[in-house]
Amino acid sequence: MIDSFIRDRLPPPALQPDFLFTLPELHYPERLNAAVELIDHHDPEALALVNDAGCWTYGEMKDLSDRIARLLVEREGLVPGNRVLLRGPNNAMLFASWLGVLKAGGIVVATMPMLRPGEIATIVERAQVSHAIVDARFRADFEAAGGTRSVLSYEGDAGFAALDAIAPGFAPVDTHRDDVALVAFTSGTPSAEPCAAPVFCLFGAGQPMIVLSAMREGASACSLAFRNAWYSAGTSSW
Repeated sequence: MIDSFIRDRLPPPALQPDFLFTLPELHYPERLNAAVELIDHHDPEALALVNDAGCWTYGEMKDLSDRIARLLVEREGLVPGNRVLLRGPNNAMLFASWLGVLKAGGIVVATMPMLRPGEIATIVERAQVSHAIVDARFRADFEAAGGTRSVLSYEGDAGFAALDAIAPGFAPVDTHRDDVALVAFTSGTPSAEPCAAPVFCLFGAGQPMIVLSAMREGASACSLAFRNAWYSAGTSSW
């Protein structure tokens, strides 16, 4: 089963911009999972991410994202195309969650920590969000917004207690390069926030870990996602 809610609401091809992938490094294969391309092919012992809380290797980020993906699919019932709202400041666990959602075939709905319950509720309703991964420090306003059917919580970079019982390893979903990977709402009125939907291929050649490691914890995950999509090629709005 595939949830096509976002795909069905993209503009028709005739109204979308021309995506030009003329550079050799932008010649993506038909099938790829962006999280796998970003994480799994690197030296597992190499340093991937550094912040004030510590450091993580590529192997550790792979393990974290695999377990998050397995948890979403096997316990929380996520199917490809479901939207997963991420709520919390930029840190290693938020980034691992972002990767885990992509590995599971889900669509990330990035939010800024500064959003209020009414704005969160609008995003949940407009994107028909079914799942959420929330930093425990930001859960109160998320619950005040009405929450979602499935909610996973983590304690900042101390991690996810729920992952202790999850087996390692995960077979990533075989996504197409044009599958939507992220829905990012821009600023606007609480009742009518526009959003953009970058597709998988826009993330394949990026290095968001380098960007994330240079950003403070309080920065927005949404800005990270846009840096690796907007400036690479383009986006579609709905």
